[in-house]
Amino acid sequence: MAKNRISPSDHKVKLSEKLVITTFNPAISYLHIVENFTSSRITVTDFVAAAGIESGTGDVATDTIWAAVGDLVVGTGVETADILSIGASLEGLRVNAAGTALEWATLAGSGDVIKVATPVNNEIGVWTGDGTLEGDTNLQWDGIGLSIVGNLTVDTPTFYVDASDGYIGMGSVTSNTDNQLHLLMDASKDILIDGSTNTRLIDTGVIRFEQTPAVDNTRCITLNINAASQNNTHAVVVNMVTTNIAANEKISAYDVNIDSNGSSGGVARAFEVSQAGSGSIETHALHVDVGVFPLSHFSGSITNVEQGWQDDSGFTDTTTAFNSTGTDITIFDNNGAILYWGMASTFTDIFISLGTVASNPGIKPVFEFSDGIGGWTVFTPVDETQGFRQTGLIEWTVASLSGWATDTVNAVANKYWIRITRTQANLGTSPIEDSLKVSSTIEYGWDADGIITSANVSGTNTGDQTSIVGITGTKAQFDTAVTDGNFMYIGDAPTAHTHLLAVGATDVTATFGELNLLDLTGLTTGWVLSADSAATASWKAPGDVATDTIWDNAADLVVGSGANTAVKLAKGTALQLLRMNVAATSIEWADEQNLNAQRAESGATYSTLNSDKDITVRLTNAGVVAITLDDGDGQVLGYQITILNDTGSTATISRGTDTTV
Repeated sequence: MAKNRISPSDHKVKLSEKLVITTFNPAISYLHIVENFTSSRITVTDFVAAAGIESGTGDVATDTIWAAVGDLVVGTGVETADILSIGASLEGLRVNAAGTALEWATLAGSGDVIKVATPVNNEIGVWTGDGTLEGDTNLQWDGIGLSIVGNLTVDTPTFYVDASDGYIGMGSVTSNTDNQLHLLMDASKDILIDGSTNTRLIDTGVIRFEQTPAVDNTRCITLNINAASQNNTHAVVVNMVTTNIAANEKISAYDVNIDSNGSSGGVARAFEVSQAGSGSIETHALHVDVGVFPLSHFSGSITNVEQGWQDDSGFTDTTTAFNSTGTDITIFDNNGAILYWGMASTFTDIFISLGTVASNPGIKPVFEFSDGIGGWTVFTPVDETQGFRQTGLIEWTVASLSGWATDTVNAVANKYWIRITRTQANLGTSPIEDSLKVSSTIEYGWDADGIITSANVSGTNTGDQTSIVGITGTKAQFDTAVTDGNFMYIGDAPTAHTHLLAVGATDVTATFGELNLLDLTGLTTGWVLSADSAATASWKAPGDVATDTIWDNAADLVVGSGANTAVKLAKGTALQLLRMNVAATSIEWADEQNLNAQRAESGATYSTLNSDKDITVRLTNAGVVAITLDDGDGQVLGYQITILNDTGSTATISRGTDTTV
């Protein structure tokens, strides 16, 4: 039997067998049907006026399609349906494996699911009995996070939480002793806190510990390390890479900042090392390898600020507040506020003591120094206050502030100025200062070559010392500490080096090189210490006069010129004779004729004088001498005659003059 649907607009339908017409239009109440037709068409001549079959008024509940309880009418195709009989006990209705029809089948799982009480949003259902679920207020999921009230155990005993005391255990731990967090580590695993993949944008650290003790002898962190016979065991290892660190910049593997506010005495130790037990291990408080400076010390005193200003929409004199712990003011209260420190001489530190610290993220300071011409130069000091979020030191070196010069700020002239500007727009809590003083430091230390620079060295020598290396200071500083003698100093050549001789002897002054020559190690017997120049000397074999370098020419003479001194007397000219000079102070070469009158006696006559030169006569006894100058031609000679006696007295006479000498 074919079933054909006729819409209200259709009038004709092609028939192949018995026709069943179902109408969905309640306006159509009658149909005229022609049976025993001989033609291939049937015509609905009139929907309204035709008499015949009345429209049906069937009830689905009483339809003859139903055969048994639980039957379902299920579509089997286009405009076709069939009965799906009831399934077996506890079977469920599902789509068959081919996906073409419905079927009854045994479903996975079994049992009834029945809610208990009234469900509440976000509660997670918990089985409360066979086939019953009930929401639990202690276990909720809001789409963002899981809330658990009570203990939590995950894969016992891997992760355990005890809600009664907040204990968390990981590893083979399921109960709390006296720990808040107990991690029982696998022998081949560690704990990684990665603050490197996402580079840090905050300066409070990857890990931060905060502790306020309520009893004595507390510790924020305790490390109990057993070397267990394993060489090179370390309690803490810090590997720091100095990428792009430039001159005058600083990084620290450990930075200890001790806030002394509120203390009235006592001692704060940044590092404390002790040794217990009876073992023979050698304990070093500090070990430094090659190329490392063991110690750098900046010495100075904290002083008052000569002039302080705060410019927050106008200058305010803050000198008293900076220097006094009793006058505290709010600083950097607004974005753009500036603090100034002015001193007549350069300084290297500002000691920031805060009564109230700035809230996060701090004031975001910009640091500048005066350039002497009304301008300012930005620099980057070491800021231990982290933007005025804690008490600490702000420090730099004078060498790093190239161009720092005195200038005028708000009519105060001739000061070296440092200023700090707040650049953080929003700040919940502005800092309140306690004091903001300054200091100028001198650097001392112990460098990588073992040289120690210090202002003074004092102490007690408890034994013989064969070597003291790298200690420097002034002679006065060392001598002040020495009560039984003086040091032999290195430096300040040539007058600074003195060696104390035996009691009553005179100190000998020598050069650094000469002092070193007093070490006779390796010398040859018979060698002597001989001066090479006015400033140097050396050990050498005794000299040979015959080969001495003083000789230049044949017939040169060496003549004494004073105590322990001599000079070379070059050879004379032809026929000259060696004689004492007129003043009897040295030896000289002289022509032969000048010697003719030597040893002249009173009353003696010498007629063979060559009178082309002055004539010198030496008398051997006192008396009157008459000298006649006559060469036989009757002419008077015009030369003067000098007469000397043995005592060195002289007299000059002229022709025809008697002279007593």
